[in-house]
Amino acid sequence: MKRIIHMLLLSCKRTTELIEKKSLFQLSRKEQFQLSIHIRICEFCTIYQQQSILLDKIMDHQVSSLNKLPIVPHVKNEVLKSNIIFNIEASSV
Repeated sequence: MKRIIHMLLLSCKRTTELIEKKSLFQLSRKEQFQLSIHIRICEFCTIYQQQSILLDKIMDHQVSSLNKLPIVPHVKNEVLKSNIIFNIEASSV
């Protein structure tokens, strides 16, 4: 009986690992079941999961908005502009 309970109930540490894994990969059926059981019981892990989802959405938005920015900002001073381009190229090497 103790072994069955141990299989069903995860620690909060393992649950947070599964929450993060779920954002990147598909969980196995066992992991999905264990995660859902723990989330129903533990208020703190439920909050952690909500915050993790929110942070993922914010990061996705930030990355997508970065892709829309021009590579070189509009600069009127040509010397400054060439220095910026030089520094960008030097840092990428």
